[in-house]
Amino acid sequence: MFTHHADEIAKAIRAVLKSESIRAGAQSVATELASMHPMNEAIAEMISIAGK
Repeated sequence: MFTHHADEIAKAIRAVLKSESIRAGAQSVATELASMHPMNEAIAEMISIAGK
């Protein structure tokens, strides 16, 4: 089991929120998901991305 202190978690969250590459990736995924109509396609795409 992993144990993390609150300050370590906060530091990691700040790093993610400041990361331009993570922001760009999230925006790309959001744009692609928004263009999909059926929910099944969105779910399939999320599963595909998670497997990469």
